[in-house]
Amino acid sequence: MERPKRPPTLSEVIFKTSAMTLVIAFVVFSYGITVFGWALPVPMARLSASLGAHSAAAMYFEREYQRNPTPKNLYNTLDRYIMAQNNRKVVEFSEKFFELPETDQTEIINSINEHWEIEADGHKHNHVSWANESSRIKSAYVVALIRTDRTDDALTQLDDWLKETHNPRHPNHAFIKAHLELETPAARDLLENYTYEFGKVAVQPYNIFAIDFLFVAHGLLGNSGDAHYFLVAFNAHKL
Repeated sequence: MERPKRPPTLSEVIFKTSAMTLVIAFVVFSYGITVFGWALPVPMARLSASLGAHSAAAMYFEREYQRNPTPKNLYNTLDRYIMAQNNRKVVEFSEKFFELPETDQTEIINSINEHWEIEADGHKHNHVSWANESSRIKSAYVVALIRTDRTDDALTQLDDWLKETHNPRHPNHAFIKAHLELETPAARDLLENYTYEFGKVAVQPYNIFAIDFLFVAHGLLGNSGDAHYFLVAFNAHKL
């Protein structure tokens, strides 16, 4: 004879109903997020960025770039992959950025620098840290190359940049980053050569970006006298 089944208690009914409701809500929410992300990736990217979810923001910006490959969308994608420290993607999108016409690169970089100069609000350390976007991109690219086992490519790129005409407003900290990453004679030589070449264009009166770079570079190279000179100059400089 089959034993009769015990009817569920009220607590069991409530628990099962709540669990099913949560599962259904999660599925609907996930589906909605997916659809919304495909339909409107930029708002999703901005929302993700505001929450500090840089990887997700980069993914959504990349999706927007794929459907509308403008220089601005390319930069937004690269910027977020740098924030997310996704080295493979940083290499990929840095190279795309460097392939842009120089006028497009300059327009984007100048716009970003102007924004961060305002945000720095006269604070010298923030000013030099935030408002040199060209150096930020180049530094991230070189570090990403090194961390994806392309050190030779990183050194070759630095050597190519060494041959360019240097801008005292945009010192290239990629040479410093490579030296700190590798600590090899080759990386040190490149930093030393760039510091010398940059020092020839960064003539007095030095701007704050040149002072900051030369202080750090000479300090890493062991040139204590020069490092002290630029430290004093940095502290005395008025923006």
